[in-house]
Amino acid sequence: KGPGFFRPILKDPRHFTWIMVIFASMGGLLFGLDQSLISGANLTLPTALHLDSQQISLINSFMPLGAVFGSFLLGPSNEYLGRRGAIILAIVFYTIGAALEAGAISFGMMLAGRLVLGLGLGIEVGTVPVYVAESVGRKVRGNLVSLYQFNIALGEVLGFVVAAIFIKV
Repeated sequence: KGPGFFRPILKDPRHFTWIMVIFASMGGLLFGLDQSLISGANLTLPTALHLDSQQISLINSFMPLGAVFGSFLLGPSNEYLGRRGAIILAIVFYTIGAALEAGAISFGMMLAGRLVLGLGLGIEVGTVPVYVAESVGRKVRGNLVSLYQFNIALGEVLGFVVAAIFIKV
């Protein structure tokens, strides 16, 4: 097939590899954002949803708990869906979890959102570095896999910045 919006023709295949690595590593950006945004939400969440300190603790701990359950899905999803399919599955979990969190009107809905978001995280954190490592040449493998880790740290910083900006909203 010819070029199109989703099928660009690149003169050097290494350019496609770089584009693929950058987009795959953006999962780390989401991971960092989701990890740090809850700190800003903790300032207004107890009042907005009428939560006590025990409920807030549960909300904070449900994303890592979801990541544990997501890690159990890591092997089967990579085996049956492949790396790309597992990343897409993680994105679906991220989207559903974020939508549940954003629209949360109750404690249970917020817990469900955090748990589903964690499922996506558990799949993504084990898939993206392997996907990148398997897709690039050995000379740049270490640098490009570390881009994922860099994006996690960048996402954490951006999450705190976004939380600070929107705290008055």
